[in-house]
Amino acid sequence: MEQTERYDQGKAEDVCAPRHRINKKRCFGLAMKLWDALGCLLPITMKYRMDLQATWESGFRLDDVLPEESRNVWLRNVEEMNKLIHVEFDRYLKPATAKGNPQLHAFSDVGDRGFGTCIFLRWEIDGTVQLTFVAA
Repeated sequence: MEQTERYDQGKAEDVCAPRHRINKKRCFGLAMKLWDALGCLLPITMKYRMDLQATWESGFRLDDVLPEESRNVWLRNVEEMNKLIHVEFDRYLKPATAKGNPQLHAFSDVGDRGFGTCIFLRWEIDGTVQLTFVAA
């Protein structure tokens, strides 16, 4: 990710479909190619982490070629990852028309396979409420 004046914008190379055998080691490498320091992509990348966990629990050794079903899951994941490279999001925390102090809100949830937390600012601007994402 490259930080520009107002936006964080994906500038990395595409993740690319693996040209070689797909094994546990390659799946881990693919999942680690997405850098998401603030967690903005977490609702999407959580699926990759769960797929990685399923791959890890499959009982195969690190360099064993995965079965076709698992291989297809990871090929679909790579297609999605290549689309995420181009995501932009506003990094300004204070809206241009905001006055006064915001409220800081955070919430979290947990499930059997993962957990998540989201932090945002709540601004009141001219009688309306505006939320600004901080981190997840």
